[in-house]
Amino acid sequence: MACFSLTYYNDVAPSLTLLTEMQGPDIGGDLIELVISRYPAVASPSDLAAKFSLSSTGFALGTVFLRYSNDQETKLAIKTPAVDLAGSASAFWDVTIMGPVEMKFRYNYVAATPLVLPGSLTPTQGSAAGGVR
Repeated sequence: MACFSLTYYNDVAPSLTLLTEMQGPDIGGDLIELVISRYPAVASPSDLAAKFSLSSTGFALGTVFLRYSNDQETKLAIKTPAVDLAGSASAFWDVTIMGPVEMKFRYNYVAATPLVLPGSLTPTQGSAAGGVR
């Protein structure tokens, strides 16, 4: 019978620090900036991939930009892909950084409000003089 217990903590596992807000438009193009501490050094952005997934919709790949990487930390920027919210106002998508060590976080896509420019809409019917009948 043991008279003590041992708890193991893996404090050398990579840790993720998100530097930007985790929300952006469904039309994509947002940049997510992040730093991964204690991540194996990466030589090229082609060594990494960013997969955005939603179980009911499938997945889309973001574009990974490698800012720098060394034996202490790796800094990345990920350009978000456009996604289909299927009529929802917003949805949280899982983001997986695929590389030497898989890292995960969540990103909230929000439906973009369409921009209507003055003068860009014309009536489809009615009097050219205007007024109410």
